[in-house]
Amino acid sequence: MNVIRVELAREFMLGDDVVLLAMDTAGLDTFATAINHAEEKGAWRLDHGGVIHDFRVRDGMADIELHDDRVLWRLDRAKTVEIIQDLTVLRDSGRPGHHYVDIAEPTQTLVLSRDEYV
Repeated sequence: MNVIRVELAREFMLGDDVVLLAMDTAGLDTFATAINHAEEKGAWRLDHGGVIHDFRVRDGMADIELHDDRVLWRLDRAKTVEIIQDLTVLRDSGRPGHHYVDIAEPTQTLVLSRDEYV
């Protein structure tokens, strides 16, 4: 399979809402490739499973805008690199796991998850 699912997960973490990015191994590889391209070029678009992921690298940003068929990722370069590094750790571990990333909107936390909530 190739699963990439992004959703607002209400009361996910000790009662707090989070943005959950749930991926299987193939989905993690696909998402990592796209965000790497965004970091290199400043923007990138991934069309996956009927959802368009639109990545834009912008100074001072750490926002994720969620729609039914589109996700707008507005991240500064440092946050983009942090996510890339976390995805690399998840991929290299070879097992299910997750990482937390601080963001500004629509919640304060992005959860990157491999093979846990798919």
